[in-house]
Amino acid sequence: MKNANLFHGTSCTSNSYWFPWLKRELERESYKVWVPDLPDADIPDIKKWLPAALKGTYTSETVIVGHSAGGPLVLSILEDLDKPIRMAILVAGYARQKGEWKNPEKILQSSYNWEKIKKNVKELIMVIKQYIESHNQNPKVFVWTASVESIMNKIAISKDLLETLH
Repeated sequence: MKNANLFHGTSCTSNSYWFPWLKRELERESYKVWVPDLPDADIPDIKKWLPAALKGTYTSETVIVGHSAGGPLVLSILEDLDKPIRMAILVAGYARQKGEWKNPEKILQSSYNWEKIKKNVKELIMVIKQYIESHNQNPKVFVWTASVESIMNKIAISKDLLETLH
């Protein structure tokens, strides 16, 4: 039986963004869809999220989708499986630390077994990369139309406004 497991990102739920729409669309295509609310979503932790995610069903017909912090979760799931699934889709996912952080993101593993990940999925789709490649056939150079003074003035006004809020 075809099934899909959908995993949200940081500070999200099963009802965030496009998850309800995607669930309905997949169900129309006869997929059994599971969209769990992952624990402590404001601070994703692989030690909490992976056991919750592994409660799902994973077969040769499974499709899994991970958005944002759900992306590294999908990679960890693929590393943990004993048999390959049909497809994994990462939407704005990542596999390494984003910038210099004092506290590393707990959703990330220190390293990934890329060979096992590749072995456990027939098709791995990284949506942002595909979008850029398909929509960047005729790229347009970004050109500032405002003057430096105008931009700096708006920054100063915004800064002043933010300071009045605290």
